[in-house]
Amino acid sequence: TDGTEKDAALSQQVFNRSSVNRGFMLRNNTFRNIRRYGSVIRAEHGAIVGNQSSGISDVPIVLRNEPDFWRNGLQSSDILIQGNTISDSGFTPQARQLGQIHVTLYRLGDQPSPWIAHRNIRILSNSILQWNRRGISVESASDVLIKGNTFNSDAEPSPENQSKSAIFLKRVTNAEVIGNHATDPRPHTQILQQSETENITQEEN
Repeated sequence: TDGTEKDAALSQQVFNRSSVNRGFMLRNNTFRNIRRYGSVIRAEHGAIVGNQSSGISDVPIVLRNEPDFWRNGLQSSDILIQGNTISDSGFTPQARQLGQIHVTLYRLGDQPSPWIAHRNIRILSNSILQWNRRGISVESASDVLIKGNTFNSDAEPSPENQSKSAIFLKRVTNAEVIGNHATDPRPHTQILQQSETENITQEEN
């Protein structure tokens, strides 16, 4: 076939926002040596609290949709991510460019979506160890609080000398980044990097 049927099906996805695992709790679990993602969230009014993740090949905690292959969606809202410890993860080539906690949204063609869809995301008091290029990355979101997170690494400097950002924001509006701290001897390391953002408050980082 010429792909017309597949393209039509993909472009007419409908999601029932009343059936999105509202009120979920993921608490005090251990995730270790997992191929690809640790926890994939597509829900409302939930919490990921007090979990331990290590040896996760891709992103340990990710809020995302998948419109192309699995047709899963859509955005998340009113999510608390607090008190988790993440170490030695995100080591695939793709994951090295993402946060160990990663919030994003895609459109068809596996492309970033310009829609600022995720809302009221709180990322608090997490400990991220041995991270690669980014510790926490948030894209396509509004009303975000990133507070009291710590980032530590004694990894060797990467040969490509890429900049390292403990926190990366893109297409984010109305966010507070408060009291986050990084201990990292690698060169080109910064606490916050942002692009296409609006109304971002920074304090005591």
